[in-house]
Amino acid sequence: MTDEPPRIIDSSEVLSYAIVPEDVVFAARSYIFVDGVRLGRVPGIAIVQQLDQERALLMLYLDDDWNSIAAVDGVSVASLKAMAELDYPGIETFWKDLV
Repeated sequence: MTDEPPRIIDSSEVLSYAIVPEDVVFAARSYIFVDGVRLGRVPGIAIVQQLDQERALLMLYLDDDWNSIAAVDGVSVASLKAMAELDYPGIETFWKDLV
């Protein structure tokens, strides 16, 4: 992954992101499925706000090129970061806020 994501991913503004270091354990506590297969460890996570009228908050699970693999919605940036912490204990120190 490059050091910083694009400011817009999937028509959504990136508010915060974390590159997941290899030494952060993937705890696999969430059940997120993509094409019928449970999502595993990802190299990056971003919290974004959609640019449409709804302005929904999402957490995107990203590949090495900052492309979204999966998304979950949330009510706040803090709640989405807490959700990420369930799968990646210790990730809280790696978040970088852009807004």
